[in-house]
Amino acid sequence: MNILKNLYNYKKNQKSKEAFTYIEVIVSLLIIALLAGLLYFSYAICIKGINSSRKSVKESIEWLNTDSMLRKKIEAVSIPFWQKDFEYSFSPNSLTISWINGVKTSETISLPDVFEIQSVEPINSEKDSIKGLIIKYQYKNSEYELKALFSSRLFGSVQI
Repeated sequence: MNILKNLYNYKKNQKSKEAFTYIEVIVSLLIIALLAGLLYFSYAICIKGINSSRKSVKESIEWLNTDSMLRKKIEAVSIPFWQKDFEYSFSPNSLTISWINGVKTSETISLPDVFEIQSVEPINSEKDSIKGLIIKYQYKNSEYELKALFSSRLFGSVQI
């Protein structure tokens, strides 16, 4: 009988040594909660960085599209060789030019509100004819300079 009692007590003691205590369980839960909190904050920082990058890319695309549109419109100016006059005017958000594709018209190019034209200067050649425009503008507190040449002058249907 004594042997069975000793065996029972041995198994009882053995069982309690294999199990976790409440303190061990609480400490492991705290460690898991701490790791989850760190993971959440690192995830939040990554999402903030991604949103910032998206905003920057959208602004860059807006700037590139507007700059490209201005260049294309200015390159469409074609003044016949017998004409000396070229008229242009500007306001902070628009530019008005004449002689589009060899026809004297007045076309106004409107810019988004975040763009502000500072100055427009002609690019002159040796014979005092205007070859293009230099446009200085501001976008999101940064200043840019656009130099664009007109297309070649037309003589009838033949380009010179």
